[in-house]
Amino acid sequence: MLDFTINYFWVVILSVLAMGVGALWYSPVMFGNLVMKLSGMDAMPPEKIAQMKKKATKGYVVGFVGTLIMFAAFDMFLTSIQASSLFEGAIAGLVLVFGFIGVATLNHVLWGNDSPKLWLLNLAHYVVILTVVGAVFAVV
Repeated sequence: MLDFTINYFWVVILSVLAMGVGALWYSPVMFGNLVMKLSGMDAMPPEKIAQMKKKATKGYVVGFVGTLIMFAAFDMFLTSIQASSLFEGAIAGLVLVFGFIGVATLNHVLWGNDSPKLWLLNLAHYVVILTVVGAVFAVV
């Protein structure tokens, strides 16, 4: 029988940490300027950027809720496959990144207008987040 237990405490803690890592990842300190360039945002008129900033709070809230949902599902998945070591959790994270997120988001590059470099940068962010989160969930 499958066990779909969720460790809500760690889902919340790791979601908060992931949002912090994301804020740093996409800031000018790390890759923010490159993201702006690759997404074409560096060429946007100031009024368009101002409109986007007005929507930022909603984006952070919805993004946080999405992270909570993703991490709860990831915890359920790790419990169901009985991952119990840092290595098993990290490998499961990589499987999710390359087997699901990478493949699903590749369509934005193939059929949309997304930059392949931006796709790789975003995918690298998920590699960092989901390998660490998987490793933690597997041992807590």
